[in-house]
Amino acid sequence: MERVGEVIVGIVVMAIACGLGASGGATITVLTMGFLGGVGMFVSIVSLLAVALVLVAVGTGNGKLGYAWAPVVFFGGWALISVAMRANLSFEAENITPPEIAPALAQVRTLVVDAHPSLPRTFVTEGAVERLVEITYQNNDRTKAIKTIRQTMLAEGADCTAEDNAQSSVLHRIGRIDECLKTIDLATLPDGLHILRQPFGRDSRYAQELTAVIVAANQNTPALTWKRAYARVPAYFPFFRMSMGPFDKAPTIWETRAGPFEMVAYGALDLKTEVMAAAIYGFDPTKPPRALSLSNAELSHQAAMLAERGDQGGLADGWALTSRLFDARYIDDNAVKVAIQKVRDPRAFPIDELRLGRFVQAFSPEQRARFNDGAIHVLSTPSICKWCWVDDTTWTDVALAHRAVEAFGSTVGLERWQYIGLVNVAGATAWNGPTATAPGANRQLMLTTAVSSADASASTRLAGFIVATLTEMLQSEAQALTAAVDKLDQSDIYAVATSRYNSPSQLDQIAHRNRSFPREIFVQKPEWLAFWNALLAQVDIIPAGEKREIATRHINEKLAAN
Repeated sequence: MERVGEVIVGIVVMAIACGLGASGGATITVLTMGFLGGVGMFVSIVSLLAVALVLVAVGTGNGKLGYAWAPVVFFGGWALISVAMRANLSFEAENITPPEIAPALAQVRTLVVDAHPSLPRTFVTEGAVERLVEITYQNNDRTKAIKTIRQTMLAEGADCTAEDNAQSSVLHRIGRIDECLKTIDLATLPDGLHILRQPFGRDSRYAQELTAVIVAANQNTPALTWKRAYARVPAYFPFFRMSMGPFDKAPTIWETRAGPFEMVAYGALDLKTEVMAAAIYGFDPTKPPRALSLSNAELSHQAAMLAERGDQGGLADGWALTSRLFDARYIDDNAVKVAIQKVRDPRAFPIDELRLGRFVQAFSPEQRARFNDGAIHVLSTPSICKWCWVDDTTWTDVALAHRAVEAFGSTVGLERWQYIGLVNVAGATAWNGPTATAPGANRQLMLTTAVSSADASASTRLAGFIVATLTEMLQSEAQALTAAVDKLDQSDIYAVATSRYNSPSQLDQIAHRNRSFPREIFVQKPEWLAFWNALLAQVDIIPAGEKREIATRHINEKLAAN
């Protein structure tokens, strides 16, 4: 009995050491927001092992072998209890194993789900369902009233409106341009298969469940229920360990992640609407939409149709198709049409996509001539576009540059983006990537026109010149630009004030890093301050309000930069 008493005392000492070590490790981890989680784990392990070694030493040194056996009994018993509890949970898990899915459920062609998170549109585009209905709630709270009921269907041809086409890039970029995702708002929930997540907590073992219900004629018939259960069990070893892995996903029954106690999950572990819908309809939503089997010529024709549709979405989709064809080394007359439309907004979609300058360089001389004609038409035709913005142009040549200079000075009624585009096309910039060179004659001609013109587009033309050269105001032109700022109207003052510029202090830093940088051609501090003070004196023509405040703040920031 003496040995048994020693073992019991030793186990009590080990349990106290385990509790203190785990508490200390958890405290360190929490207070450092996890940054010192490794230290906390080290403290837990070392403190418990140190106590175990002391008990072994005391037991063997004093002949009290019960103390020496206590750590072995404690660790072994802890592990056995962990295994036994997990084994019991594995039997319980059989009671909530996801049931077989009735094939008839896949015949219900209307699927109603919560909008957050949304289901992949491939459920509709690939015909898994005919109608996808998504619900949002007031304040995104499922305990509150329904806010919107939005239905998405696959449509084609004349049924596709401009708004429908704008949200159908997933189809158009793979050649399915006659199809669209048509979305409308409904007043009431339709009949169909409803998979709606319910609010849940973790106050019971069966903490979560996901149910599919067939709704027909105001009758709700439960069709499928998945449950996920949780239980707290001892870890295999009684050490504190910082939990690793997704915080919203507990380990399964036989996995271990934390300690000395941890939550494990069993049953239907992936309670996501998308997963249940995919299982019901036998559909893999991770696969991309089915692309049409079209020739390069047909794809190029479709790209031109998209780009010439006249909206930003169509241009982005047409350019994406053209980029695919460029990678396949296919460029035809339709590709030239797409490039002409791309002049309206040469920025890439997305950032790693084909850039317009690289594309135009691959044109034949005949294609380049057609492109130049089309580019000048886009940039010199009034009222051709309201959403366009030309801020990056690397596709100019000498003949096109001369035409741009002429159009810049002689065309009235253009938007600011068009005058900016003409400056870029004319090559009237000094900054060229990491290098800078003295500007050529085209810039001087455009500067003269910008500061001296007196027609109806004088303000827009001047603002276009300033914004187009936004990083590189030159010393030789600063005085002329300063004297001309009183030509700017309120909208152009705002555009100039809020654009990005390199201040003299920034130019000094660039010159310090790069000895070959021609610092002397760029604006100096006195001329810089004079320009912005002159613009600041004009800000009051902007009506009092937020825009005037923003413009004033930007100008003051530029003045303060030096």
